[in-house]
Amino acid sequence: MGGRFSGHGPVEAFDIRPASAENEVWGGIEPFTVEDELYLHDLQPDIQVHFTAQYDGEAQPMVWTRTLGNGRVCYVCPGHHAETMKQPEMEEILKRGLKWVCGAD
Repeated sequence: MGGRFSGHGPVEAFDIRPASAENEVWGGIEPFTVEDELYLHDLQPDIQVHFTAQYDGEAQPMVWTRTLGNGRVCYVCPGHHAETMKQPEMEEILKRGLKWVCGAD
């Protein structure tokens, strides 16, 4: 998938921000706040990070993509709490991620 779970922070509010203003798949999704667990990962060097959150003063990837041969992977974190998944920005990220994985970009 591009990363291996290594831990998480407490359930708390944190901001999720685009990693770049220019993004053909996720462009136009503004920063938003969730109250959830921020998962931490040991990452593969070939992931493309699209959204991040700050944890202990460092940007942590929250949404990334990776290609494996002809396959496509889109990882979306967080999502531990149902309320997080109901936020319009998260719903949009999931929709666009699924379209990208299916090659409908």
